[in-house]
Amino acid sequence: MELQEQLAARFGTGKVSVAGRLISSLTLGQPPLVNGAVLVDGGTADGGLRPRQRTSEPPASLALAVNSGAGAGIVVPLRRGIYTIGRSDCEILIPDADLSRSHARLVVTESAISIADVDSANGIEVDGERVRHAIVSTGSTIRCGNSTMSLVFLEQPNSQLDRAGLGVDEPLVVPRRDDPANRAALWLTAVLPLAIGVGLAVVTGMWFFLAFTAVSVFSLVVPLVSGRRQRRELAAAVGAAVA
Repeated sequence: MELQEQLAARFGTGKVSVAGRLISSLTLGQPPLVNGAVLVDGGTADGGLRPRQRTSEPPASLALAVNSGAGAGIVVPLRRGIYTIGRSDCEILIPDADLSRSHARLVVTESAISIADVDSANGIEVDGERVRHAIVSTGSTIRCGNSTMSLVFLEQPNSQLDRAGLGVDEPLVVPRRDDPANRAALWLTAVLPLAIGVGLAVVTGMWFFLAFTAVSVFSLVVPLVSGRRQRRELAAAVGAAVA
C-alpha cells in the first residue's frame, strides 16, 4: 500500500504534499520526503497546495465597557457565547481586588444578554439592585465588586463616507447666510439718529442737531467699508489656496 493510501486509511487525510509536491510522486527517503519533512494535508492533483478557505467573522457590534474601578477603560467586544467575568482565568479579566476569581457569567444570545452571579463573595448589582440573575441591555448599569460596567454599541464605519475627501471634482456649495435681524439692526442704527437730528433741528431751529446725521452716516458707512474689505481679503486667500 502506498504512503498516501496508508495516511488516508489511518488518519483520514486528503491528498498530502511535501514542499508543494504530492507524496504519491515522491520516493520515501529521498528529498524532500526525508526524516523531518513537513507533511501538508490538502495538496491538489497538479502538485500545488489547495488554498485554505478562511471564514471572515463579522465585527462585533456590542461590547462590555468597564466605566469605573481598577479596570476602568477596558472594552471587550462581545459575540454570541458565554463570558466569565473575574480577576483570574476568565474571558473578561478585570484587576479588581473586590472581584472573585470567577465572579459572574455573561451570556450573549441572538435574542438577549444576561448576567448571573457564580457564587461570588461580593455579588453583582444591576441598576443598583442586588441580583443573582438578570437580563441586561445598553441602558443597564452593572456592578461587580468595585467596578461598574455597561453594554455599549461599537461604532461601525459608514460606507457612505468611504470616499469622502478623495477629490474636489464636485465641490460642495455652501450658501451664504443672510441674517435679516442683523441687517434690520444696522439700518435702524443708521436711520434713527438721522431722523432725530433732522426733527430737532426743524423744531428748535438749532441746526447743530444735524450732528446726529453725521453719526448715522458714520455708523452705516464703517460696517459697509469694513465688510467689503474683509470679503476682498477672503477672496484673495481662497484664490491663493487653490492656485
